[in-house]
Amino acid sequence: MLETPTMVSVPDMCPWWLAFMVAAWLIPFVVVAYLCYPAKMRLKRVRDAACRTEKALKQRVDASNRDRGEVLKALEQYRQRMEALIEERFLAKTYILPLGFLVLVLNVGFFVAFSRIQPLVPGLPTSNILITRIEPGLLSGFFGGTLYALYSVVTRYRSQDIPPPLIFQLAYQIILASAIGYFAPTPWLAFAAGFVPYSELTSWLRHTAQTGFGATAGLERGTAEKGKPLWSQSLASLQGIAPLHRERLGEEGIVTIENLALANPLSLYLVTSYSMSQIIDWIDQAYLRLYVSGEAAVRLTARGVCGAIEVAEVAEQLEKMTSEEDRRALLDSLSGEVVRVAYPLLLEAIHDQLDVVDLGDGHWVSSGAPTKP
Repeated sequence: MLETPTMVSVPDMCPWWLAFMVAAWLIPFVVVAYLCYPAKMRLKRVRDAACRTEKALKQRVDASNRDRGEVLKALEQYRQRMEALIEERFLAKTYILPLGFLVLVLNVGFFVAFSRIQPLVPGLPTSNILITRIEPGLLSGFFGGTLYALYSVVTRYRSQDIPPPLIFQLAYQIILASAIGYFAPTPWLAFAAGFVPYSELTSWLRHTAQTGFGATAGLERGTAEKGKPLWSQSLASLQGIAPLHRERLGEEGIVTIENLALANPLSLYLVTSYSMSQIIDWIDQAYLRLYVSGEAAVRLTARGVCGAIEVAEVAEQLEKMTSEEDRRALLDSLSGEVVRVAYPLLLEAIHDQLDVVDLGDGHWVSSGAPTKP
């Protein structure tokens, strides 16, 4: 027989319900506060950048002999892409579904957590007793994921970068952390699981599932192969990209060097909070890594050649040299591997595809994209 819990007066329940509302609605409140002001400033920044780019394109075309109708058509397509980007990323209506999902996850989780201490609805004795039987590890994982979500939204609020996909991701992380916490041997380990970044958490779950089904042997052999393509390497090998940067770029589908090298710098500038110079530096390094292995890239970096732009500068020096011996000495001083394979391919790609547009504020955007060797 189920025992009926002692009834609590309404005044005594008010502090519990107040604490529940504060805990469950703190993160959504930060998101709503972001939509009230920082998001509007971010939208203004995006529209200004789009206008500067359009103005630069018009000036560039006016100086050329291209057909006027073709130019107007291209500009109209550009405007449509920008409007689609703004509607997808920055308008308040795009936050309704992800924010509602996050609110649901938080309210259910905190309702269960508070009901274990003091039933918020005493009139449901059966449900309250079932709630008390929930494993503590599940709630520890929930609290860990919630604190990480709070840290993420506060950090992104300061950088004016809380896109709708991030809200969905935080809700998924809380759910995954709670599920992992259920199987964790200790509550503190379950709590710590909530602080693991979403990409690493899903990667660990995928690896665990593959191990359980015996499907990792081939993957491990492939990872250990020396002939692994350069373009499939992780962003961790690039300078200036911290774990938080990798996590943010991963939200845009950029997880490998190839993804970054082929990314549109203007699009990244518009959808993230990173400066154009920072993005260009990352893409510059990734572009070089498409053609140069890790060891050769380390030797190049030690000699001041960190990306494809520096290689282009070396190319200018080579063109000014008249002696083949001097050219060979310069290349040998950089990296033997670049001489044999990477440098000719990279130099040819730069000459064939280098095309830049002035944004009007000192920034330059490449409109070409390298191809895999």
